[in-house]
Amino acid sequence: MTSPLHKGIFLLLTLSLSVPGKSDAATPEKQDENILISSFFKYLYNFSFHDADSMVTVISKSGLDKITLANVRANLYWWKALSGDAIESNIKACDSNLQESIRLSQKDENKDVNSLFNIIYSYSLKARLENYRGNTLKSIINFYKSVNYIEDCQHNNERDERLNLVSGLYLYFMSYIESEYFVIHTMFFTFQKGDNYFLMKINTDIEKKYSKALENAIFLTTKHPNNLIYGYEELKLLLKMGREKEAQVFYKNFTEKINSAAFINSIQKKHFLYLSEELVKSSNPD
Repeated sequence: MTSPLHKGIFLLLTLSLSVPGKSDAATPEKQDENILISSFFKYLYNFSFHDADSMVTVISKSGLDKITLANVRANLYWWKALSGDAIESNIKACDSNLQESIRLSQKDENKDVNSLFNIIYSYSLKARLENYRGNTLKSIINFYKSVNYIEDCQHNNERDERLNLVSGLYLYFMSYIESEYFVIHTMFFTFQKGDNYFLMKINTDIEKKYSKALENAIFLTTKHPNNLIYGYEELKLLLKMGREKEAQVFYKNFTEKINSAAFINSIQKKHFLYLSEELVKSSNPD
């Protein structure tokens, strides 16, 4: 249902939004904002949705600009939808916040690096959302809108370490579109450990380097043990690699974790139990 292209766009730009850049470091106000946003993503990636909700309330009272705030809210609703919780209403709320962010961004005449990152993020997540809905044409249109702003970022004179991520996105995925197999490694040299999810999906979906992908998956499930999406990805890799005994043990532990999880509701539990069961069934059709 979801192409590697759109997964990669969303993942990398989520990182671009959540990783503070060097250009922000000199401003105390920006430092405070970065701490709040980093705390929000920490809760989100650990599936602590109640804490993430509370953090959004705090952020909304912090004086953060409305464009970034709308993107933060969109991210919260998106991850809730991915977790299986009230999927339709969360998708609608995500879309509403993205449209608000895009509307405000288009009115904003100040196109500094942070403004460009916000609108790139909005269009790329909008592309991901439309792809999730099955609207391929709308997804492609929003992707190319984000590409236009990525090009603006490349020509921006401000120095920000997140530009490495955006440049990597542009070079990798534009090349991928053209060749469907083009692989460039140099863009990854400046990636931090927090980018393992993006690298894992590249290793899995495009490069087919499953051992390397599994290393990144294990890092993520160790760092964020409550994130069931990361656990699902590790199970999928074990099955894909034919490591059946390890997969069986992981599946047993994973289902126990889901059933005993206090940080998600019963609908989310059923969602991940179904996904993991179907994954195991599909790898053993007999």
